[in-house]
Amino acid sequence: MTQKNLPESEKWVTVCTLNGDTYAEMVQEALENADITSTLRRSDMAATFGAHSSSLVADEVELLVPEEFSDRAHEIIEVIVGETDGNDSSA
Repeated sequence: MTQKNLPESEKWVTVCTLNGDTYAEMVQEALENADITSTLRRSDMAATFGAHSSSLVADEVELLVPEEFSDRAHEIIEVIVGETDGNDSSA
């Protein structure tokens, strides 16, 4: 997976791994609406061919948040994804 440069002043943690870029962006938007900063870590293929190419092959996308927001992010993700561990098994 391609590592996006994250601010080193905060510890970032993966709160879920989702299948497909579009779905990951929808979850990310929900976190932003709750004032939780987040970033997506896409596969190398998505970085090479464009972010939305991953949705064509159901490539995995990791959603990261600052560690201090991880509990709240998990709560929001559980409502959206429907699983307590935050992993998407629907795609």
